[in-house]
Amino acid sequence: MKNLLFIFIVSVLFSCGAKQAQESSAIPEVEEISVKKKKKRIFIAENTKEILTEGDAIVEISYPLFKNTANFVALDSLNNEIKLFIETTVNVFESAEDGIGIDTDEKVDTINVKADEITLYKGNAGTATRSLFIDYKINHRSPEYVEIDFGISKYLGGAHPMHSTIMFHYDLSNNKYVEITDLFGKYEYWDTLRAICKADLLARREEIGTNEEHILSYLNSEDLHFRNFTVANDTLSIYFEPYEVAPYAAGPQVVKIPFSNLSSMIDKSSLLFRVGKNKL
Repeated sequence: MKNLLFIFIVSVLFSCGAKQAQESSAIPEVEEISVKKKKKRIFIAENTKEILTEGDAIVEISYPLFKNTANFVALDSLNNEIKLFIETTVNVFESAEDGIGIDTDEKVDTINVKADEITLYKGNAGTATRSLFIDYKINHRSPEYVEIDFGISKYLGGAHPMHSTIMFHYDLSNNKYVEITDLFGKYEYWDTLRAICKADLLARREEIGTNEEHILSYLNSEDLHFRNFTVANDTLSIYFEPYEVAPYAAGPQVVKIPFSNLSSMIDKSSLLFRVGKNKL
């Protein structure tokens, strides 16, 4: 009887351990959150209170949240950072609003607009419709690492919307953000990456409709950063926003650098190196 009890206890412990190991190696599940909002924007003449023009403030966003029982703490931290990013981006957009924001799709009659709810204008009524769109792409999702590419399109008037990219690189094992520094460890990399990007972009300047002055004005400035990057298939890819190194019409630019060109600088024990070697 004692032997049977011992075997039962061991089997239960083994089963629990196996389940925990399986959960810890599980790829996080994704829940997509979508939000759509629209408010009426009205511009009114200062003297007559006549409606000059109407439009909408449109917000359409989608973003992922992750869940996995074994990585609850890390995923909860990542989810909170994602929600904070979304909330901050929407708040900045809405704080740039002017005119009236009314939660209705119905046409608003001047007579029904209260004086304390309006912003008065002289002359030009400005741009009636404004918009904020946020979408995402998950570049990598494994038990140890998640990489998300958020695409933002914001229109506040002018010839065209402004497009930008925010990338999240998150180490789930250590519950922390990962920066490009992780790939290089103790090695100095900044000047090397800048030189490689410079050579690549200058070689393609006619193709992308830019010039040397435009490229160097950004690469040599304090605004230069390497926050938007991906690692995959033995390659480090660095992304540049519209206007940074080329005209808006050329779109975002990417410089792809094979790991073999950086072999003397890469920390081969780093998380990003293993991701780039497709080992995670």
